Amino acid sequence: MIYRINLRSVLLRFRLGIKDFKNTLAYSVLIIIVISVGLSNILVMNSVSRTQFNNPLPVIGEEIYNIRLRPEFSISSEVLLNQISWAQTSSMLELLGKYQTTYMTKTKAIIDSNKENIPIRQEQVRVTNSNFFNIFEIPFLYGAAWTPSIDQSGEFVVVISKRTNDDFFGGVNSVGSYIEINNIRYKILGVIDNWDPIPKFYDLANPYSKSENYFIPFNSIKYSNVMPTGNMNCPSTMPEHVSEILMSRCTWISFWVKVNDSQSFHHLSDLLDSYSTDGTSNQFSSKVINYKVANVGDLIYELNSLSENEKLMKLITFLFLIVCLINSTALINVKLFSKVYEIKIRRMIGAKRIQIVKQILLENVITAIACSVLSILFALLCIFFINRLYYGDFLEVDYQLFIEGVLFSILSVAVSTLYPSIKLAYRAY
Repeated sequence: MIYRINLRSVLLRFRLGIKDFKNTLAYSVLIIIVISVGLSNILVMNSVSRTQFNNPLPVIGEEIYNIRLRPEFSISSEVLLNQISWAQTSSMLELLGKYQTTYMTKTKAIIDSNKENIPIRQEQVRVTNSNFFNIFEIPFLYGAAWTPSIDQSGEFVVVISKRTNDDFFGGVNSVGSYIEINNIRYKILGVIDNWDPIPKFYDLANPYSKSENYFIPFNSIKYSNVMPTGNMNCPSTMPEHVSEILMSRCTWISFWVKVNDSQSFHHLSDLLDSYSTDGTSNQFSSKVINYKVANVGDLIYELNSLSENEKLMKLITFLFLIVCLINSTALINVKLFSKVYEIKIRRMIGAKRIQIVKQILLENVITAIACSVLSILFALLCIFFINRLYYGDFLEVDYQLFIEGVLFSILSVAVSTLYPSIKLAYRAY
């Protein structure tokens, strides 16, 4: 019986809320818009944070480590870059021969599909070895990666993305076909299925860009004289030819290693310790080479924890919501002014102040529902434009956005309504 009475009371307050919403339509709409705008910023910021701290390799990412070494031209032992020189890469390959390792850089190249209806374009090309696909468990739609023997020979072969395959070949199996990269014919060995890790952990200089559409063997750049275009740190002038870069101390190669268990990791640490204390390991200097290893999760955490701009944006977003709530509180205070005589009558016939506050809060359920719907719509609109800006699905719409939209709306309306309702309950007597 008590449950029925409570339910009837709630339904009555709900109907009164609809009536009050209609009677003060202008104020109600303005309150909803003000709160929804503030909340939508919070929802988008939370969505951005989830994307930034997302680990695209949640399982194997703990086993894949990026090796950082002190540059051979650096005096400071505190300078550890996530890119190394070709000499250091060669030393790592020799030292870690029993481990699965991959190394990479990127370049810009002119791509020609040899099809009349498709214009020539300039795109980013990932230059790496065959282990890249095995270590990061990249899915293939057609064909496969090149073999380790091609890593040595530097044959002109290429693995392309599904996007390129759809664009150039209409989505059919293109393995065995040819495309031109910088006027050199490359044979297609494989087509990668949809694979766009966000953040792009293997290229943290551009963490929110799409994955490359072309992957070629590292040694092929020696014979094609393709210059790397990624980040490069040199002690003096920038080399002008690939042969000069390979002989220089410039750091431009990202080096990764996969370990399967803790025992292998300790063995890896021992090997790196021996390398860093052995002066003969460095053909340019006898100074100690410090090192650091970081797995995928560590790299993503470092990327975002060092971002002062992100912290500032979060603070501005939170302060903007506070401003919106203050404004909505003022609007609700004005809106409740029309209920003063109604509340006075209820107080005169014995209604308690807490009952008045509950009544006003329940009558604002309509406002909370409208705020949740509108704030989610605003957030979805912002996510759409952000994804258009980044040319892809940078932000994903997940269930957390909808849950946060509903909960934050209820909380925001309750906070905005609480002070005016208490003020009215105490003054209306």
